[in-house]
Amino acid sequence: MKKRLFTGLAAITFFLTAACQKEASRDVDKGKMPLQKTASAVINAAPPLGTLVDGATYRIRGISSTSPGGPVVEVTGNSSAENAAIQQWSWFPNNGQKWKLLKIDAVYYKLVNVTSNKCLESPSATSGDILRQATDHGGDSQSWSIAYSGSNNVFSLTNKATGMKMVVDPGDDTPGRKIKQKSTVSGTQDMFNFHNVNYQNPLIDASRPDPYVAQKDGYYYFMYTRGNKIGLRKTTSMSLLSTATETVVWTPPAGTAYSSNIWAPELHFLSGKWYLYFAANDGTGDSHRMYVLENGNADPMTGTWTFKGKISDASDQWAIDGTVLTIGSANYFVWSGWESTASRYKQYLYLAAMSNPWTIDGPRVKISSPTNTWEKHEPNSIGAGVNEGPIMLQKDASSPVFIIYSASRYSSDDYCLAQIQLTSGGNPTVATDWINKKQVFVRNDANSVYGPGHNGFFTSNYTDPNGVERKENWFVYHARSLPNASGTPRTPRMQKLTWNTDGSPNFGIATASGIDIPIPVGE
Repeated sequence: MKKRLFTGLAAITFFLTAACQKEASRDVDKGKMPLQKTASAVINAAPPLGTLVDGATYRIRGISSTSPGGPVVEVTGNSSAENAAIQQWSWFPNNGQKWKLLKIDAVYYKLVNVTSNKCLESPSATSGDILRQATDHGGDSQSWSIAYSGSNNVFSLTNKATGMKMVVDPGDDTPGRKIKQKSTVSGTQDMFNFHNVNYQNPLIDASRPDPYVAQKDGYYYFMYTRGNKIGLRKTTSMSLLSTATETVVWTPPAGTAYSSNIWAPELHFLSGKWYLYFAANDGTGDSHRMYVLENGNADPMTGTWTFKGKISDASDQWAIDGTVLTIGSANYFVWSGWESTASRYKQYLYLAAMSNPWTIDGPRVKISSPTNTWEKHEPNSIGAGVNEGPIMLQKDASSPVFIIYSASRYSSDDYCLAQIQLTSGGNPTVATDWINKKQVFVRNDANSVYGPGHNGFFTSNYTDPNGVERKENWFVYHARSLPNASGTPRTPRMQKLTWNTDGSPNFGIATASGIDIPIPVGE
């Protein structure tokens, strides 16, 4: 499921019983069961908009800056000095731009700078004076009421001692503008966006299997298996995915070969248009095939999705989890399928050249077979084997090309991610040019992560005022939080991806739910 290079669009040049159950529904939201939340206020997804978390650390941005990545509130010079002035400055990954929110009582908070451990303070009773930091003395000048504006985690702050508002003055996006207190305000100079600098998995506290992310022009587009339609969420912050509105962009007509059991949709921008690839059937048994939609609108959330038809090679066998592999200027379609109905439920990875985004040109080539025991796990047995959910991964144009895929039955706790690698200068349509098969991301019983798989990739980045680009590579995947519980939610999670010296990916270990993790760079 998916393609991409870690540059450009989101391209990242970065037996039978269980199978029959999958054919019926693929467990879409089956047995939906919210994760347990405790009195200790563990947050297993971003809280609702307008919620401030006591003890959390935030980056605070005046919305008089029209850019979502505009300057943020900081202690000038990242200083620890007493009475250091407060200003706005372009985003930097330093603690002088981070503020810990501590609740004083039912109304008031204090904001403690992470670098200095000093409090945001009103310096006087004079309107127009610059705010400063000072050692915590528990006084009213360091107490702030914080009122929600009603949208997008934007708040206003009022000092208890003076009754004056915290403002950017003048209210624009110029780095170095001072953060002041004023008795009267204009426009939005007193409005500030609060962005938690940490997130916790899962991203959404509900079953969202087969997660996928495309990205373009500063936006991330998230989708997953819904079953009877295709929806998208659009966001600039993956850590706030749960707060993004989901829009149904396409519903199939009734009574067709593709009206039911829509699985693992993927969004790709190819040849100047958006394309949606999805698997579907007519609601009966072994009839899944891959299909394509096209949208010429710049924003895939809007415009018209035109049905382009089935995408298949001449064998026209059962097929799911289609994705696009791009090498140079050539595109290849990669999918999971059966060799024939005689060997149904054993899933291989196939590849074929494409003549355009909705047409396969030439025969399919089997590039991976489930030959290892770790590719054959069913929930309670060893079966025929499954390779599915393929997606391209490449660090950069000079690094090796990988296909990351999911192995074993999705309902098994041992469902995992694995890789195959294209030989240097290799031909994707030559099966023997795909080498170095191995597991790369597996269950973690200690962290209560079971069946991690079916992933996607995205890149976060930011160019600081010195012109230095800061970039991070991330992957999304689904997993369950309980062992031996295939009917429980497969919730979407994300983690940072790193690289080994040979250009191969390092996925690390699956992290636990409810643990603070730094948000992607640039958020």
